[in-house]
Amino acid sequence: MTLDLSKEITTAHGGPPKILVIDDNKEFCDLLATHLRVIKCHPVITTDPNEVISILVEAEKHGEPFSAATIDMRYDVTLGNESLELLQGTRIVEEIKAHCPYVGCLMITGETIFPQEMLLDWRDNFGLDYWLSKDKLDMTKVAVGIKRAFDHANGNTPAQRKQVSAQANVPANLMTRKPSTRHDIVVDKQKLRRVLVGYFNEQELREVCFDFGINYGELSGTSIREKALELLTYLDRRNRLTELDKICRELRPHAFAAE
Repeated sequence: MTLDLSKEITTAHGGPPKILVIDDNKEFCDLLATHLRVIKCHPVITTDPNEVISILVEAEKHGEPFSAATIDMRYDVTLGNESLELLQGTRIVEEIKAHCPYVGCLMITGETIFPQEMLLDWRDNFGLDYWLSKDKLDMTKVAVGIKRAFDHANGNTPAQRKQVSAQANVPANLMTRKPSTRHDIVVDKQKLRRVLVGYFNEQELREVCFDFGINYGELSGTSIREKALELLTYLDRRNRLTELDKICRELRPHAFAAE
């Protein structure tokens, strides 16, 4: 994937994708905004969760809707003389989806290990489109996360296109906005396994599973090698290895550079 998201995401106003950064940590907001500018996005920052909807709705009224929003999971809230850390991320996602369902919701959390079943629950019940860990966050991960969240919110993931295609009895490749150049390529399973084992840590493998709606904890085995092999087997049986291959190439292009 190119790091220029202005070429990856088409906007109604013709300009770079607008991304709303929601986090009560101003320092992190500024860092993320810097990443977003480098990948050709237009960041808007707010540290107040209560003004999110008004910002999104106002932008839509002026014909410049946001493409995605990044959302923290926990926020510091003052109640009287007490300062509390509350989990408000799901409430924010739910409100965004109620008012602006086309906005891709990307949760960026400081939790490095997170229960997979809870993330899947948030996806199914609150509308979460994708998530990333703040740990070792870089521009490539931000670009991939934004694009996946946007695609999921707008029905442009391979799984969504396949479902729509089946309902409409239309070939899946005709539902693709950008024609695939890899649909006829045979995936090298051994290469894919080596990349998963050698270039992904456990947290990143959990993120890949989340993208496929798979509960990482239910994959057999305890090591990354065993989990990766089970994931490959599971997706191979469902003819989805090309999707996994595409994701791995987006996240670890250097691992395939020697091909």
